[in-house]
Amino acid sequence: MNINEKIRYAKDEHLTILRMTESAYLIEDDRNATAYVVVGSEKALVIDTCFGFEDYLEVVRSITDLPLVLVNTHAHGDHCGGNGYFEKAFIGEAELPAYNNTDRPIVRAEGAPAACPAVVMNEGDLIDLGDRKIEAILFPGHTPGALCLLDRKERILYTGDSILGRTIYLFMVNSVTVSEMKKSLLHVKEYQADFDHLGTGHGRVLDPVYYIDSLIDACDTILAGGPAERFGTIEVHGQTLPCCYYRGENDMQATLIYREDLKK
Repeated sequence: MNINEKIRYAKDEHLTILRMTESAYLIEDDRNATAYVVVGSEKALVIDTCFGFEDYLEVVRSITDLPLVLVNTHAHGDHCGGNGYFEKAFIGEAELPAYNNTDRPIVRAEGAPAACPAVVMNEGDLIDLGDRKIEAILFPGHTPGALCLLDRKERILYTGDSILGRTIYLFMVNSVTVSEMKKSLLHVKEYQADFDHLGTGHGRVLDPVYYIDSLIDACDTILAGGPAERFGTIEVHGQTLPCCYYRGENDMQATLIYREDLKK
């Protein structure tokens, strides 16, 4: 594939593969999931596995035959539904209760195998791909143990659902407070000299870094309680919840959805 070329995955009409850079591929499931593959000189990094509607290992093998390292940005079914096709995954420690919960197992496509065992990945851990080392950055926010992954060689920060350009869910059962979300955003900004683009959890192309400052501003607005025109309400998952508007994808209005009891 050439850079910026997008192809339809032959075995699933819902999947497309976009070669974003020399070594980075975006896999989009039009049922609303995005994952990535980063190909190094000795190993390849698999970032999330979508829903599991297809043999996701086979999808990755259409890109590379190198040994694989699978990392999940967080333990939601649209990001680790295809984990059962792999032998092992790495995930943030605070995600393990959700990942291993047998009472409420991860929602995955019907017929997909149960999730593979998961090993903890910590802040600062490095994934050696041969020609580069990808660094793990903890990001409590959308979920408590979410991971961002920094590729300094390609200057991309992979964010999962921690940083998005359309909608951020900060109201989930295990989401952190707005104050904690802001701390995570400020922590990521400490690395901003090392990346020029974001690979987000529901992106279609590489996304701009201004999302980070937009979300910091949204957190400040929520914590300050105004101005009023920055707020609205939205119906989601059967609930009416408050949201704060921020500058998102293509400079359009995006929404940070939160709970009043998860502010400070």
